[in-house]
Amino acid sequence: ELNIVGKIISQNAAYRISGNRIYKTKEAVEFTEKVHKLIDDMKIRKLDGEIILCITIHTSNSRLDIDNVLKLLIDSLKNKCFNDDKLVIEINASKIKQEKGLEDSINVKIRPRVILHD
Repeated sequence: ELNIVGKIISQNAAYRISGNRIYKTKEAVEFTEKVHKLIDDMKIRKLDGEIILCITIHTSNSRLDIDNVLKLLIDSLKNKCFNDDKLVIEINASKIKQEKGLEDSINVKIRPRVILHD
C-alpha cells in the first residue's frame, strides 16, 4: 500500500505538446520521482500478471477530476509495480473531500487478480 502525500498533479498539468512530441512537465517528473522513491523505500515488489488498483484521493480541491489524476499515477507506477499498464484490468477510484489546510494525498492498493478454481 502506497500513501503519496503532497500536491496532486492532474493530467492537464502533467503533459505538454511541442510539435509532434508529448512530454512530461517538471511537476510531473518530480511526482514520478517521488512515487518511485516511495516504492523503492518501501521495497514494494513488482507484480506479474493482471492487477487491480484501489485508489483513494484525499483533497480539499473540489474541482479535481479523478480521471485526470489516474493517467500520471498509473504511468508513475508502471515499470515499478507492474510491467505494463495493459495489465491493469480493474480500477476502483474514489475522491474524499477534506478540510482546507490538510495536505493532499493519494492512497494506492495494488493487488494481483486472483482466479478461483472449483
